[in-house]
Amino acid sequence: MEWDETMTDDKLPAQPGYWAILPAGIRYDDRIPANAKLLYAEISSLTGKTGYCFAPDSYFAGIYQITERSVRRLLAALEKEGYIRIEREAGEHNATVERRIFAGINPLAEAPSSLDKKVQTGVPVRTKKSGSSDKKVQTHLIYQEILSITPIAPESEALLRRLPPEIARAIGEASDRQPELLAAWLDFAQMRAAKRSPIKTVRTVELLDKKLRTLSRARTDSAVQILQQSVERGWTGLFPLKDGETPSDAGGYWGEDPEG
Repeated sequence: MEWDETMTDDKLPAQPGYWAILPAGIRYDDRIPANAKLLYAEISSLTGKTGYCFAPDSYFAGIYQITERSVRRLLAALEKEGYIRIEREAGEHNATVERRIFAGINPLAEAPSSLDKKVQTGVPVRTKKSGSSDKKVQTHLIYQEILSITPIAPESEALLRRLPPEIARAIGEASDRQPELLAAWLDFAQMRAAKRSPIKTVRTVELLDKKLRTLSRARTDSAVQILQQSVERGWTGLFPLKDGETPSDAGGYWGEDPEG
């Protein structure tokens, strides 16, 4: 199918005004060329109406001022690592009539149910068992995902990277994008590890998080104070504030306010 810049409705215009998305799995994958990452974002922005992108190589070559051969090379890199899936509809003499490119993450499509679950989350499709190098890459991506959402000081980042990735992710979720709260959680986790009582399971984080929300009445400042109290006193658990302190009324809530 030849691309026509006047195409409308189900045929997207040459320069669509949609948001583009670039998931962390691709952003930090050093196997993917930088231009291929940009191309992925462009593809994701073109999948809104049909669930797939049908733009030809000439379209991408035109908007990015590269050759069609370069476009094919970049698409091949994305397809090899499982970030996109390409389907071709053949016509007479096996000539390609239409090409469909399915992107791994598409926030605009309502139900891209035909995509593989792993592809939908932006995680490369693996047909073989991942080796140690792949495991290191995935662990790095988990830390980077947390840090991209909740920026923290370098010393806190160092503590984060010492945690098992599943524990780091659970603590990141419990902190709910609050940098001070995440830093306090990390100090608490480090103190517990130093006392030979490390946080070993996601379930432990969930239980601690539930208790912290109750004790602090879901107030961020109070939660930070409670975690700091345990760190200063060497407590491996969480307890109400001592010395006559009461949960702070300063700061906002995180999550849901238990008092409604």
